[in-house]
Amino acid sequence: DIYAFSYPNGGYSERELRLVREAGYRCAVTVEPGFNTAGTDPYRLKRICIDDPDGIDELIVKSSGLWGAIRALSAHAAPLAAALRRRLAPR
Repeated sequence: DIYAFSYPNGGYSERELRLVREAGYRCAVTVEPGFNTAGTDPYRLKRICIDDPDGIDELIVKSSGLWGAIRALSAHAAPLAAALRRRLAPR
């Protein structure tokens, strides 16, 4: 049995959500990156992007959630590093 749906090109709206439910699918995946929890709408499941050249190390890091944490830290680190460079720059 086919129980899952994948939104074409990742696009969906309330209309598609309703149609997928009415068609009898039990879940659907989007192209939105991220992790799912027990509270995630089963018709709006997120994905983890694993690229073709990624090896087992990338798979482990991305699927464990560590990748998201590293990206979040690096997003905060860049402005902090720039501020620190400005502060330490000779005047």
